[in-house]
Amino acid sequence: MVEKWFQGRLEPTFAQLDMLAHFLGASPEWLSFDMGACYPTLRAPSMFSAESFVEFCFTPEESFNDVEQVLFIRNNSEAGEVLIIKQYSVRQARVFDTNIHLSHVVGVTGARDQPEFVAALKNIKQSDKKLKTISYLISPDKYEKLIRGGEHPLKVIGREPVSYWADDIWDKQMYLQQKDNEYWQGWKDLCIAINTYKGW
Repeated sequence: MVEKWFQGRLEPTFAQLDMLAHFLGASPEWLSFDMGACYPTLRAPSMFSAESFVEFCFTPEESFNDVEQVLFIRNNSEAGEVLIIKQYSVRQARVFDTNIHLSHVVGVTGARDQPEFVAALKNIKQSDKKLKTISYLISPDKYEKLIRGGEHPLKVIGREPVSYWADDIWDKQMYLQQKDNEYWQGWKDLCIAINTYKGW
């Protein structure tokens, strides 16, 4: 039947298009009505605590059974915006925009969110969930591609090298022996400021 859809010999119903969109990890609205982005960026909830953020990361959205992997993405820009990608299968993933900036370019809310986000990373990396997480440092161009949602997010980051900033940002034994700009400009100063604030 699916073969006939692509050959133009049979028109799928809206219910079938919804199922196809879910299978491909795409937006049903985009596939059925050409509305919005193919892979729309969603909004992560405000960070009330490290624990609630960890729960958000590993709780699947409706219609998904499990979160197979969580990808922490930092834009390699002065502001250092952070995205979260929740991967549900080899084909299915969702991109979540956050208020988190890992840099000194933050306001009052950002200054509060930074330590809680790093505490969430620490909780994850010190638990059995660490095997389900990975972090990347991507170019502003790749960041914009993820935000725009025109390409599958897993394709956008598919050939990006892994970056271990999420493992090191809370680990004093690691960041104190690293270069000042190990991952990005102001890296070590940011680590020290956040860890001092948390009293680690």
